[in-house]
Amino acid sequence: MLTEIRRAFGEHGVIFFRDQQLTPEQHLAFAQRFGGIDVNRFFAAMPGYPMIAEVRKEPEQRRNIGNGWHTDHSYDLKPAMGSMLYAREVADDRRRHPCSPACMPPMTRFRRD
Repeated sequence: MLTEIRRAFGEHGVIFFRDQQLTPEQHLAFAQRFGGIDVNRFFAAMPGYPMIAEVRKEPEQRRNIGNGWHTDHSYDLKPAMGSMLYAREVADDRRRHPCSPACMPPMTRFRRD
């Protein structure tokens, strides 16, 4: 199964697993199947889980985080292969937030080893 997921990620650059219920431990275990985890130094860690960055956008915030579509830390000497995002709450307005299922935290960045 992991081989198929890796192939799909390589082919499409994004994968969605809808309607999942993950604990932080499951989130990390799944991310580690893809490689080591890069700790994000710009977002606060999820309480009790220093390897998961919590990226939060409150309803009153009008600008998106990062101010545009971006890949986190692509400027690093050895950038992460990707980011694993797990949406706990998704905005209802899909016109204003067209990628909200993919763009909401917590987030774990993983790298190729």
